[in-house]
Amino acid sequence: MTGSDILRQIKEERNPRLCFIKWWRKEQDFLNFEEIDEFIQKTGPDEEFEGYELLDMEQVWAFLKERELGNIHRETRTSGREVIVWDRPDKSQECPYNPASLMTILNVESRGTVID
Repeated sequence: MTGSDILRQIKEERNPRLCFIKWWRKEQDFLNFEEIDEFIQKTGPDEEFEGYELLDMEQVWAFLKERELGNIHRETRTSGREVIVWDRPDKSQECPYNPASLMTILNVESRGTVID
């Protein structure tokens, strides 16, 4: 499948809930995760892909928890705002529960490589 194929399918399949793409290439044994908009901007029409899956925030959260990528949990503040509490050896921090935070945690905790 080419970049053109995926970009066309994203246009057809995408909805407001879906904000991530998980993709992989035939010659690689690892998965790539990106926000869909970033993927659209950088993907060339002739690039080759083995497959992809569009994901929502809950699916990426579940992936992080299943793979134990980071000591993380979610909390709801009295304002109703949902946050991620991320405990790391060097520091603990609170992040908004949003796509950018999920990508940061995924990239930091996996060191940019998620093995399938």
